[in-house]
Amino acid sequence: MNLQFSQIFCIMNFEKYAVKFSPPLHQLNLLKILDSSNGEQLGSNSSLPEQLQPEQLLTINPLSFVSYGY
Repeated sequence: MNLQFSQIFCIMNFEKYAVKFSPPLHQLNLLKILDSSNGEQLGSNSSLPEQLQPEQLLTINPLSFVSYGY
């Protein structure tokens, strides 16, 4: 599948513990591109959704990175 995105939204957690937050999003239909906590990336399983919604409470795993695009 070849997806093209006009904008990218990245979330990085450099802490050694999980962090909860609500990203300030105004754009709908943000689709997950890459998640370092995903099993495919040898991570410990992500709790982040495949699609972001405005005002959604998220938890990003320790020492991880995720990118979304639209």
